Amino acid sequence: MPLHEACYASQVGMVRYLLSSSDDTKAVISTRNNCGQTPLLSACAPLGHGPLKNRMQDPATAHRRSEEIIGILLDHGASVHDRHHDCYEKVVKEDGRKHYITPLSLAMHYIGPALLRRFVDLGAPLNLPLVLDVPPLGKRYVDVTLMHIAATFMNCDAIEILLSTSEGRDMVRMRDKLGRLPIHWAANCGNHEHVPNETPHSEITHHAVETMKLLLPHSPVNDTDALGNTPLHLATTFFHRWVEEGEDEEGRLPSFRDAVIHLLLDNSADASLRNHKGETALGLVIASRRHPVPTAGISSLLAHGAAVDEAADAKGNTPLHLAAQKLPRGLGHVKLLLERGADPTLTNTDGDTAAHMAPRSQARNYTNDMTQDVEHVLDLFVAASGDPTLRDRANNVGVTPRGVLKEEQTSLAERIERVEERKRRFARGRGAYIGRGAYRGRGRGSRP
Repeated sequence: MPLHEACYASQVGMVRYLLSSSDDTKAVISTRNNCGQTPLLSACAPLGHGPLKNRMQDPATAHRRSEEIIGILLDHGASVHDRHHDCYEKVVKEDGRKHYITPLSLAMHYIGPALLRRFVDLGAPLNLPLVLDVPPLGKRYVDVTLMHIAATFMNCDAIEILLSTSEGRDMVRMRDKLGRLPIHWAANCGNHEHVPNETPHSEITHHAVETMKLLLPHSPVNDTDALGNTPLHLATTFFHRWVEEGEDEEGRLPSFRDAVIHLLLDNSADASLRNHKGETALGLVIASRRHPVPTAGISSLLAHGAAVDEAADAKGNTPLHLAAQKLPRGLGHVKLLLERGADPTLTNTDGDTAAHMAPRSQARNYTNDMTQDVEHVLDLFVAASGDPTLRDRANNVGVTPRGVLKEEQTSLAERIERVEERKRRFARGRGAYIGRGAYRGRGRGSRP
C-alpha cells in the first residue's frame, strides 16, 4: 500500500502528500497491509535493527525522517496501541500466550527521548510480552520487554525514561524465555553486531558502560539465567570486532567488552561462579575462538575471585590448559597464569596436563608449523614445575606431551602434502592460468 511503503522508506514528503490527499484520513491511518502492519508500524520499523543496513542513506538522517513521519502519523490520530495482527500473531504464540510486536518494540532500538516520552504520555502499552527479531543472526527472541530491547541496543535515553515509569521499574526484574534479565542482555549486547562499523570506539564504550550503570542499581549482579550464566559469563563469552584494535603497552584493550567486564567486577560480580556446564568466566574468556583478551582483563578476573588452578570447564581443564591450546595467541595468557602460580602438573579428566594441550594447538593452524612455539611453552612448564620429566608424563591412554608433539608434527606434514597434491592436480587439470571464463571448456572462454 502506498502509505505503508512511504512510511517504511522514510519518505516524509510522500507521507504528507498521501495523508493530505485522502478523503478519509482516519481510515487510511488504521489500514493494515498484508502482514498486518498499520502505517505507524511500518514507520517504526526503520528505527529497528534490520532495514537501515539495506538503505542508501545515512542512518542518522534516516532516523530523523522516521521519527518525523511517526510524529505526523500521531498528529493525524494513529494509535499507539497498534500491534501486529494475522501473519505475525500466528507464529508468535507460545504456550497459548500471545507475544506482540508493537510500534515501540520496533522503534526501541534507536528511538529518541522526545518521541518515546510522547508514546508514554499517550498511554502506549509498555509491559506487553514481546517478540524481537534479529535478522543478522536469524534469531527470534520471545517473552522480551522493552527494557530488554533498550538494554541490548544501549539506548540509554530510553532506559532512563522507562525507569521513570512504574512499568519500566518492573521490567528490570522480568525474564525472557531463557531466564535472562535486561542486565544479561546488556552484558551480551555485542553478540548482535548491530553497531555500525563506522561508530567511534569511544562512543560504543560510553554507551555500553552507561547502559550497565543504569541497570546495575536495579539488578542483582550475580543473578543467573536458565543456563546458569551470570552477566559476567555473558560479557566474557562473546568477542567483538573491536577487539582487533589490540591492547596498549599496559595490556589494556580499547573495547567496550573489556570496560563492561571491569564495571561488573567493580560492582561485586563473582568471578568464581560456574554455569550449568561448569564453566567459569575466566575459562570462557581464555577459551574464546576469536581474539585474545588482554592480560589486564585476566588479572582483574583473578583479583575478583577467579581461581587460577580450579577446573574452568566440565572436562576439568584449568585456565592453563585452555590457554595452552590457544597458541600462539595464548602465549601471553600462559605466562601470566604461570606468574600467578598456575600449576602445570595438574591434569584434566583425560589425564592431560597443560603440556599435553600445547602441541594440539598446532592442529588449529592447518598448515603452519608451530613447533618452536610449542617447545617454548613446554620449556616454560618444565621451569615452572621444576620437573624435567613433565614432557614424558603420560595421560590416561599412555601418551606423553612429547608423543603428542610428534603426532602433531606427523599430522602437519600429511596435511601439507595433501594441500600440495591438490595444487598439483589442479595445475595439471586446469592449466597455469585460471580465471573467470578462461580455460573452462567450450563456450566458456578460449585460449588466446
